[in-house]
Amino acid sequence: MAKVKERRAFVKENGLDAYAPESFKQAEARFASAEKTYGSDNEASKKDLEAALPLYEKTVADGFAAKIAEKRATAQAEREKADAEKARVAAKTAYAAGDAAFTKAGSDAEAKKYVEAVSGYEESTKRFREAAATAAERRARARTALDSAGTTIKTTEDRLKAIDEEMKTEEGGEK
Repeated sequence: MAKVKERRAFVKENGLDAYAPESFKQAEARFASAEKTYGSDNEASKKDLEAALPLYEKTVADGFAAKIAEKRATAQAEREKADAEKARVAAKTAYAAGDAAFTKAGSDAEAKKYVEAVSGYEESTKRFREAAATAAERRARARTALDSAGTTIKTTEDRLKAIDEEMKTEEGGEK
């Protein structure tokens, strides 16, 4: 009973029931049945627990596979947004942190360190978002500075033309 309760708690703590609902539902049915008969029919309870445990294990395996795939896809999408903003250059530190977290999460997933892999992809997503936002902000500031410089140049050109016109009228004596 303790082992099944521990595995059940692990599934819930990691939100795996949402990623593998069918096996979780089956495990929960067997667990509920075991709890009902626990103490009054221990043999039936034991059979239900023995059936529930592999279903919780399946929920863990299938749930983490789906959750990691989802987290990886989200991180990859954020990386693509950061790439579109040229964040690899414009926000080097945040982008590099996102890239490192992404790589480590992949290694953790291969090593079956599922909790770490999920956390790593979440960190990667966060860093890529940060990099994209920083790059976009820097691009906007550069655009504003460029527009301002363009306005200053136009104003200066207009002023120079006015001075040239004024000089022509003074030199030509047409006052």
